[in-house]
Amino acid sequence: MSRHKFPETHGLWRSHKAEYRCWQDMIQRCHNPSNSSWHLYGERGIRVCDRWLESFVNFYQDMGKRPDGMSLDRINNDGPYDPKNCRWATAKTQARNHRGCVFIEHMGKRQTIAEWAEEVGIDAITLRSRYKRGLTAEQLFSKTMFNQHKARPNSKSRLLGVSAHRKKWKSQINVNGHYRYLGLFNTPEEAHAAYVAARSKLKEKNHE
Repeated sequence: MSRHKFPETHGLWRSHKAEYRCWQDMIQRCHNPSNSSWHLYGERGIRVCDRWLESFVNFYQDMGKRPDGMSLDRINNDGPYDPKNCRWATAKTQARNHRGCVFIEHMGKRQTIAEWAEEVGIDAITLRSRYKRGLTAEQLFSKTMFNQHKARPNSKSRLLGVSAHRKKWKSQINVNGHYRYLGLFNTPEEAHAAYVAARSKLKEKNHE
């Protein structure tokens, strides 16, 4: 389907060239295998609804005038181009809505990590790291998050937070990326008990 074959219905395209171009490009990438973006749209099964395929007038009636600085965006990136799944969006919104974005549902809202980072004041890198570790929503958005679960079993003791130190056993816990020294003990079990006690105190403090 070449561009020059599109119907110029009712002359509406002449006074709304920006919207008309969006309409053309949308159909091209979804229904023209020769289009350079076909592999990202048509080949993936993304289609334009029959109503919009029928005419530009229908598209304009549903979407209206394109606001300055915005372009056509699908809310669900795996869904079709239709009135229920499309909006005019800024480049920033579209960047947050691509297929690689991670969405988190919390407090009745579904937002990207970047959006949550702005709202709760926690760095996006921190939120993404917590998400990958499978933490609960409460832990994801905690500003006093501690990382005791990242402690690794010592190769000899196999106990969390415990490592051999000369002829004794050292106990430590990771708090906000920094190790807190808990002391030296005669047995790995004593060192681990100190680690468990410190972990419990941190949990209590974190939930205060």
